[in-house]
Amino acid sequence: MSPINALKKYRELILPLVICLVIPWLDIINSFPNWEAIGVGQLMLHWLRLFLILMSLWYANAFIINRFKGRLKWLIIFPINILLLAVITNLYLFFGIGASELIYMQPPWFVVIRVCLAVLLFITIQASERNIKQNERLKTENYALQTENYKAQLDQLKKQVNPHFLFNSLSTLQTMIRAGNDRSEEFVFQLSDVYRRLLQTKEDNTIALKEELEFLEAYLYLLKSRHDEGLEVILDIPKEAYDLSLPSFGLQLLVENATKHNIISEKRSLKIHIFQKEPNSITVSNNLQLKKNVPSLGVGLNNLRKRYELMNIEEGVLVEQDDKKFSVTLKLF
Repeated sequence: MSPINALKKYRELILPLVICLVIPWLDIINSFPNWEAIGVGQLMLHWLRLFLILMSLWYANAFIINRFKGRLKWLIIFPINILLLAVITNLYLFFGIGASELIYMQPPWFVVIRVCLAVLLFITIQASERNIKQNERLKTENYALQTENYKAQLDQLKKQVNPHFLFNSLSTLQTMIRAGNDRSEEFVFQLSDVYRRLLQTKEDNTIALKEELEFLEAYLYLLKSRHDEGLEVILDIPKEAYDLSLPSFGLQLLVENATKHNIISEKRSLKIHIFQKEPNSITVSNNLQLKKNVPSLGVGLNNLRKRYELMNIEEGVLVEQDDKKFSVTLKLF
């Protein structure tokens, strides 16, 4: 565990100890400049009294702030502190009889005022700490809810491959069988591989680029079998990038969007280029020849953006478009 994480873990124990150790010494330095005239023993006794008083007040206020909520907390905390200060003042006077030098040099009311200021400091710190904890808890709960939500969205994203794609693939297979195409057996093998990989990565939100490309090759085989010469895909990825990761089915989604939203024919072929602009990213680019009356592809891209956000990766998806080309760049990690 790093020192920073260890400090956060034991903050509740360390913080009051440090504050209650330091404040009495500050009080001594300000109130008793002539230490030799008073004596080290008396000063240590004074420090110990204040330390015990402050620790008692710290944990009393911490209990009230953590135990009660809303207005009730503030209705209880001030009367309790007044009562505690009254008791502490009497105890201070009682145990301070033997230290006449301290009594004359630092009147009890002066000590009470300083203790009151310390109490206000304690309440401020503890209320801030409680708010920080509540915010952290809410962030954790919100993160958990978002994670579950986007897992559901990921499952939904995977299901997008299933119905229409399966129907189109089976139609293509039927055509190939009727035509006596020799590639029918290979087509069945690639189709089964696509769905096997979908099932294998059911619980994973990220995937190694190498595995994603292997899945994509099986997926592209099915698309090319369906569209013949109308679809051209160029993969230009160096092997050095294979160990990097990206959201599961990210490339498949981008290729699917390109084929869904653009005209594909032998006369107007769709050209998809998958390459690296930079070592930590991968880009899917295609020529624009948009179909009419096809729903926007924003849903899938927003899904990818949110999945990057969940992993605390900024600008995970970059979209670029002009009159001739549409490109999406995904950040690798």
